[in-house]
Amino acid sequence: MRWLLALLLLLTFVTIGSLKLTAKKIGDKDKDGIPNAIDEDIDGDGVPNIIETQHGTDPFNPMQYLIEDTLIGGG
Repeated sequence: MRWLLALLLLLTFVTIGSLKLTAKKIGDKDKDGIPNAIDEDIDGDGVPNIIETQHGTDPFNPMQYLIEDTLIGGG
């Protein structure tokens, strides 16, 4: 029974490691462990990509954001 627990723990660590490597290979701009392809906030600035796109800010640039509909950080 201990060998089964050890195997499950090993598989868990291998899976977590594989996910981190996958995120690194396909891009993770804000280094939160979520690949850019499925990250709802690619640059990690706290504003969802869809909101940034709707307001004309760059979802890949954490230095560009809106304050009360005023663009900060320029293009």
